[in-house]
Amino acid sequence: MLVEPVIGVDPSAAGVTFVDCESMDDPKLAKVADALRDLSIPHLLFVDNDPSGQKAMAQMKDPETGDPLDFGSKWVVSSGDKQIEQMLVDAGYDDEIEAVALGQEVNIPGDMTALDFLASTKPWSCEEVARLAVANGKAAPGPVRELGERINDLLSDATDGGDDSG
Repeated sequence: MLVEPVIGVDPSAAGVTFVDCESMDDPKLAKVADALRDLSIPHLLFVDNDPSGQKAMAQMKDPETGDPLDFGSKWVVSSGDKQIEQMLVDAGYDDEIEAVALGQEVNIPGDMTALDFLASTKPWSCEEVARLAVANGKAAPGPVRELGERINDLLSDATDGGDDSG
């Protein structure tokens, strides 16, 4: 949702698919990344910069070098060191969070903090806040902007055959 304004098109219309693995610790994630690599399907990993994310990357291989992935890899985009809930709060989406909470008859900050509301109603509330933020023309959080830019790079490479000459 938040990446659409960054890439300038509905991601699904551009052939972009997002997979929420819910936990970077799940060994199936490495298998999915290996399959994408083996099938030569361009992909990125949007990884939390926390012990779980670092452990998961160490289990996956760079498609070009075969080395373990890290945050310096072109295949990895760091989501920062915060959960999505904190990213939405830090992005200044206060009005959108309050509107979503009021729809559930929760007053922020009276009944709970914005962060507590998002955490207790994840994932649906985060998506709804993102929808409102996009509709209100708010800028995407920094890590999401970086993800969008990297998606655009992959899409550009796919359309020009990887030719960087212009």
